[in-house]
Amino acid sequence: MRVLSGPLSNIHDLAANDATIALLINVITAVGQFQRDLQNELTAEGIAALARAHGVSRAGVRTALADLLPDQPGPIA
Repeated sequence: MRVLSGPLSNIHDLAANDATIALLINVITAVGQFQRDLQNELTAEGIAALARAHGVSRAGVRTALADLLPDQPGPIA
């Protein structure tokens, strides 16, 4: 694997057996996973808050959103 641009562009072989490179890759992937988990958590909290505000279940909010956004793919049954 090779990074062509950015702060890691001077590292030519990310699969090298270098401890520093392994640490950098692990930190970068951990931050990416944290960001994804945080996004999922905030989305779930937002749906719950919207459901509480309108007095419906979370499934009711998702159904209402699906009705408002007909071009978006719906839940898989």
